[in-house]
Amino acid sequence: MDNEEMTTLKVELEFCFEKRRKETFKSWVFNDKVNCSAAKLAEAGFIFIGNRHEPDSVKCFLCDKHLDSWDEDDDPWTEHLKHSPGCSFVKLDKPEKTLTLMEFINIRNELIENIFKKIFKSRKDQVDELIDECVDLLSTLK
Repeated sequence: MDNEEMTTLKVELEFCFEKRRKETFKSWVFNDKVNCSAAKLAEAGFIFIGNRHEPDSVKCFLCDKHLDSWDEDDDPWTEHLKHSPGCSFVKLDKPEKTLTLMEFINIRNELIENIFKKIFKSRKDQVDELIDECVDLLSTLK
C-alpha cells in the first residue's frame, strides 16, 4: 500500500466512531432540534460529503450509500434502512454506544474489507488501462 492508500485507510477507519462522523457535519443544513439533525445522521452511520451544489449529501461509512434531498422530519435510521437494506450497520438498528464489542469488531472488519476492495479495484482498473494501452501500441506495430 502506498502512503495515500494508508492515509485513506486510517481516515475511513475513524468513521467507525460516531464522534468522528458527527465532526464531518460542520455545515449541515438543519439545526439540532429537528429529526434530521447532524447528530442523528451520524448516529445512523452517515458522514457529511455535501458541497455548495449538494448541501445535504451524506454517505454511510460502511455501505457507502449516498443520500441527499433530506427533509427536516426525515428519520435517518428509517431512510438508511429503506435505501440500503443490506447494510450491516443499519441492520443492527442501534447506535454505537449500545453495540457489543463483537458487533463493533464485526463492523470494523467489514469496513476494512470494503476499503481494501476499493483499493484493489482501483489498482485493477489501472492495470486494465495499461493493458489496453499496450494492446493499442502493439496493434500499431503490425
